[in-house]
Amino acid sequence: MKAIKAMLIIAAVGASSLAMAEGGSDRIFDRAHAANKAAMQVYKGVHEQSHISKDERVNKE
Repeated sequence: MKAIKAMLIIAAVGASSLAMAEGGSDRIFDRAHAANKAAMQVYKGVHEQSHISKDERVNKE
């Protein structure tokens, strides 16, 4: 009986730690996704500026 109780306690602790790890990874994934989205917006802005300045150089020549 003691062995069964010990196994149930170990299973409960293991399940709760997996649930906490899953929630933590969701937050990390959301943070990484937001950072990636912000970086892509900056990249898009820089990329558009380089095309504009290139077009301006062509028109000036």
